[in-house]
Amino acid sequence: MSTSSRLCWLFRSLAAGCVSLTAATAQCANVWLPGEGIPGTDGVVRVMTNWDPDGAGPAAASLVVAGDFRLVAGTPARSIAAWDAAQSTWQALGTGIDGTVYALAARPNGDLVAGGLFATAGGQWVGNVALWNGASWSVLAVGVDNQVLALATMPNGDVVAGGDFTVASGVAASRLARWDGLSWSALGSGVDATVRALAVRQNGDLVAGGDFLQAGGAPASRLATWDGALWSELGGGTSGPVRTLLTTPGGDLVAGGAFSFAGGLPVGRVARFDGSLWWPLGSGVDGTVLCAGTGPNGELLVGGLFGHAGGLAAPHLARWDGVAWSSLGPGLDGQVLALGVLPGGDLLAAGTFTGAGPVATNRLARWDGASWSSLGSGLNGRVDAAKGLADGSFVVGGAFTTAGQVVARHVARWNGSAWAALGAGTDGLVQAFTTLPNGDLVAGGDFTTAGGVAAAHVARWDGSAWWPLGSGTSGPVGALATLANGDVVAAGGFAFAGGVAVQNIARWDGSSWSPLGLGTGGQVNALATLPNGDLVAAGGFTSAGGGLANRIARWDGSAWWPLGSGVNGQVWAMTVLADGGVLVGGGFTLAGGQPASYLARYDGVGWSPWPIGMNLVSALTTLPDGDVVASGSFLLAGGVVVNRIARFDGTAWSPFGSGVDATASVLAPLANGELVVGGNFLSAGGQVSAYVARLGTTCPAAAVVGGAGCAGHTLTAATLPWLGGTFRAVASGLPALALVVVDVGFTATGGTPLVSLPLPMPQAGCLLHVLPDYLGVTVASNGTARLDWPLPDDPAAVGVGLQLQMLSLEVDAGLAVLATTSTNALQLTFGRF
Repeated sequence: MSTSSRLCWLFRSLAAGCVSLTAATAQCANVWLPGEGIPGTDGVVRVMTNWDPDGAGPAAASLVVAGDFRLVAGTPARSIAAWDAAQSTWQALGTGIDGTVYALAARPNGDLVAGGLFATAGGQWVGNVALWNGASWSVLAVGVDNQVLALATMPNGDVVAGGDFTVASGVAASRLARWDGLSWSALGSGVDATVRALAVRQNGDLVAGGDFLQAGGAPASRLATWDGALWSELGGGTSGPVRTLLTTPGGDLVAGGAFSFAGGLPVGRVARFDGSLWWPLGSGVDGTVLCAGTGPNGELLVGGLFGHAGGLAAPHLARWDGVAWSSLGPGLDGQVLALGVLPGGDLLAAGTFTGAGPVATNRLARWDGASWSSLGSGLNGRVDAAKGLADGSFVVGGAFTTAGQVVARHVARWNGSAWAALGAGTDGLVQAFTTLPNGDLVAGGDFTTAGGVAAAHVARWDGSAWWPLGSGTSGPVGALATLANGDVVAAGGFAFAGGVAVQNIARWDGSSWSPLGLGTGGQVNALATLPNGDLVAAGGFTSAGGGLANRIARWDGSAWWPLGSGVNGQVWAMTVLADGGVLVGGGFTLAGGQPASYLARYDGVGWSPWPIGMNLVSALTTLPDGDVVASGSFLLAGGVVVNRIARFDGTAWSPFGSGVDATASVLAPLANGELVVGGNFLSAGGQVSAYVARLGTTCPAAAVVGGAGCAGHTLTAATLPWLGGTFRAVASGLPALALVVVDVGFTATGGTPLVSLPLPMPQAGCLLHVLPDYLGVTVASNGTARLDWPLPDDPAAVGVGLQLQMLSLEVDAGLAVLATTSTNALQLTFGRF
C-alpha cells in the first residue's frame, strides 16, 4: 500500500476525494493466551500410594494421588493422577474416574486398583472398583454394590476391599471382599458396619479397622484381624472409630482415629500395637487422626483434624520420632487426609487446607524437610469479578483464597508475570470493582472486613492498604460504577448505606453515603454509565424511584426513569454500545413486550431484540470496533457451537476457538486490547486456564514512545490504535497558552534539532522526530492538548505503522510566537481485535 493511499485512508474524514483502499484484507484471529493451572487441585485428594507400573521391572516407581478433582496443578486428570518425576509434572491415568476415589492399592505385577464411589473408569462401567494396567482401565468382574473406602494388597497379590458394600460381583460379602485376579470372594461373614482402613501385617494377616463392633459374628470393637480362615478382635479393640492403619517398617501396627483408648489403655487417638500390647505415642493428638504414613527418614507421620500433638502446636500434621512429637514448620490450615513420599524423597500432604503459614498450598503441599511449597500456580477458586488497571495489570475477585504461591483472600492482582495479594484481602466474596480518578480500586461483595479492617461489603484499596467507605452497606454489593465527578455508586441487595435508607443503590461522595432517590424495589445486578453521564441500573427489581420499572431504569441525577416497559426476567449483564444504545443480557424472554432470547437493545426510545440471541447471558462487553462479546452458560449462539463465550459482528455470532468448559461469568477489557474472561471453568480454547483466561489477537495494536521531548513535554497514548475504535493521545507539560501542531507521518527523522528548521523561535535542545505527511492544528488548554481520532474498521490497514508528535507554539496575548517546542514521538501500529 502506497504512502498516499495510507494517508488517504487515515484522513478520509478530513480530506475529500480519497479512493478506497484495495489492499488484501489482513488475516487476523483471536487467540487464547497461555493460562495457568492451580496451586494444588480443584478438588480434594483423599488417598495416595506408591505405584511401580512394571512391578519388579526397570521403570521408576511413582506416587499416585486420587480423590474427587478435575485438575492437578496444570494437568487435567479426572479423580486420579500419577507424578512423573522425570518431567516434574502430573500425568492423567487415561480418562480417569467419574466419581470419588477413596482407596488405592498397587499389585506386585504393576496393576493399580482404585476403589471408591464411582460408576465408570476410562468410560466403562466398573461398579466402585477398577483396575489400571498402565494403559487402560478395566472392571473387576462387576465390582461391588456400594462404596469402597479401603484397599490392601495381600502377599500373594490378591486385593482386599473394605467399605459399605454387601455384595461383590453377586457374592454376599459384608463390607469386606477379596479379589484373586479372576473373581471376588467373601472373608467369612465379614463385619457389621463400615470398614474404613485395612493393613497387612508382616505375617500375612489382614487387619481391618472402622466403625464395626462385630467381625465374623464375634465381638470386635472397631479392630479385627483375619488369619485366612477366622476373624478375631485385635488387642481388645478401640473405644472409637478407626480411620487409618499402617504397618511400620519394624512390623508394628499403628492405628489412628477418633478413639481415646486402645486395649483399655489411654492413647490419645493414635497408638502402636507390637503384636501383643498397645502402646501410646506420648500423649497423642487432640483431634481425629485421618491418615498415617512413613516419612522420608522412616519417622511416623499422622494427619487429620487436630491442632496439637504431645501438647505442642502441630496444626493438622505431626511427626513422631519414637520419643517425642514435633510439627512440620507452621503446619497446615485445614485437615490432612492423605500422606505420601515423592520419588525424590519430599513429603506430599493432601487434604482440605489452603495454606501453610504464608505459603499458598491449596489442598496439596510439598515438604522438603525445611519448608512447605505448592505444586502449581494460578488461582484456587472461581472468579466473580475482574478489572483492568491503568498500568496494564488487572485484578480479579471471587471465591479463591490463594493465587500463585501466595495467600490472596478473594482478591488478587496479575502484573503480567506473577500474582500478588492486595494486603490481607477480604473475609468474603468480592463480586465487583471500579476505579477512582486517582487510580484507587474500589471492591464490593459479600464481605465484612478488608485487610483486617471492618468494611461492610465495600472497601477502597489505595495501593498499600484497604480503607472502608464509611460504615458500608447493610448487604452484599454486586455492582459498582464511578461517575464523572469521581463519586462511587454501589448497588446490590441492601437497605442501608452508612446508616441511611437507600434501597439497593447508593452514592459515596468520598465522605458520606446518600440515596439515589427512592432506589429500586429489588436487587441490582449491573450498572452502566451513558455518554451523557446518566446511570443505568438493571437487575431483578420491578420498580425504581417508586414507579414501575421492569428490571432496568435510568437515573439522570435527580430522578429515575423506566426504559420503556423493560424486560420480563432478571438482567445479569449490561454494556453500552458504540452508538450509545444499551445492550442487556440475562434470563428474560421479552423486552418491551417483544420476544427476546436473553439479549435485547434499548436505543433511547424503544426496545428491539438482538438479531440472534442465546441462552442465559452472564456478562457483556464491547470491543474497540463495536463488536459485542457475550459469555455465560450457553453452548449455542445463533445455532453456532460457541461453548459459553461468543462474538457478534453485527451479522452473526462466532466462537472464540473451543470456548471454555464451564460458566464464564466475567468479561473485562484491558488497555492493551486483551480481554479477561473469568468464571468457574478450568480450560479455555482447549488448554488449561483455571478460573481466569485471556483472549488476545494476532494483529495487536501498539503505541511505543520514540524519541524524547523537550523538558516536561510528554505525549502519551490514552488508548491504543485499534481499527474501528477511537485513538486518543494526550500531550501534557505544554505552555499554558499555545497553538499545537499535530505532526503525523510514516517516517521518523532520527531527531532533527528544531533550531535547524525554519520555525519561529525554536527552543534549543528540542527535536523533530517525525517527517510530516500531515499537519493538523489544535489548542492547548492549561498546558494540555488532546487528540481523538476515530479509526475506520479497515482490515487493509492492519499492521500499518505511523509516527505522531506534537509541536507547541507558545504565544502571548497578541498571538505572537514566543517559542516553538516539541513532545516526544509515538510510534503507532494499527491493530484489529
